[in-house]
Amino acid sequence: MARNTGIYAVFLSAMLMLAACGGEAAPEETGEPAASPAVESTQATGEPKTYTNDDLKEVISGLEDAQGQQLSVLPAAQIDQGLAAGKELLADATITPEACSMFATEQTQIPEGSTYAAGASQSAEEKSQTIITLTAVKDPKVIADQLEQAQESMRECAEFEIEAQGQKISSKITPLEVTTDGEQSLGSITTQELPNGQSQQVMSVAGTQGTLAATAVKIGPDVQEKAQDELIKLVNDALAQSK
Repeated sequence: MARNTGIYAVFLSAMLMLAACGGEAAPEETGEPAASPAVESTQATGEPKTYTNDDLKEVISGLEDAQGQQLSVLPAAQIDQGLAAGKELLADATITPEACSMFATEQTQIPEGSTYAAGASQSAEEKSQTIITLTAVKDPKVIADQLEQAQESMRECAEFEIEAQGQKISSKITPLEVTTDGEQSLGSITTQELPNGQSQQVMSVAGTQGTLAATAVKIGPDVQEKAQDELIKLVNDALAQSK
C-alpha cells in the first residue's frame, strides 16, 4: 500500500495528531505560508492558472463557518509545526495492523511543488473546531489519482491503532456519501479513542477542482450529522471563490 494520499489527508493527519495528543490550533492572522511554485488550473485561454499561497490565503480569509464566524488563516509556522509533529510522532510509532503503517506515514507528505493554506474557527458551544485546507498541485491527474487512492486506503485501513510515546490512539474510519460542487468528492467520519479515555469524532469532506483540493474538517466530542451539510457548503464556497 505504498502510495501518497497527501492531498486529502496531510493536514487532517497533522491536526488529528495534535488534537489527539492534547494540542489545539490557535488561529491568528499572522505569518505567511512558505512560498512554493504555483500550480495549474484550466483557464478559458487554455493556459494553466496559478495559485500562490497568498491566493489560497485570500480565499480562506473570505470564508465563514456555520455560525457565521469568519475563518482565521493559520500561520504558516503553525501548519509546518503540525506537519513536523505528525512526522516525528509517526517516526517512532507502532501502527497496527502493520499494513496501515505506510498509509499513516504518507499522510504527512505534501506533493512536491504544491501550494497550500489553512484556516480554522472554534465553537465554544459545540466544543468543536472547524478547519479547512486548500492544496494546489502542478498536475490535475495528481488530484484525481490521490482521491481515488484515499478512498481505497480508507477501505483497507478502516480501523487501526497508533502507539507512540507510551500512549495509544485507536481510530475507526467510516466513509460518507457526499456530493460537493467539485469534480470529485470524498467524505468520512473518524472516531478516535484517546489516551485519556475520552473519544473524539472527526468529520471531513473534500472536493476537487482541476488542480485544487479543498478539505473541510470538524473535530469535537460529538460531531452531529448536520455537520456534513456544513462542511459541504464550506468546501463549495472555497471552490467557488477559487475560480
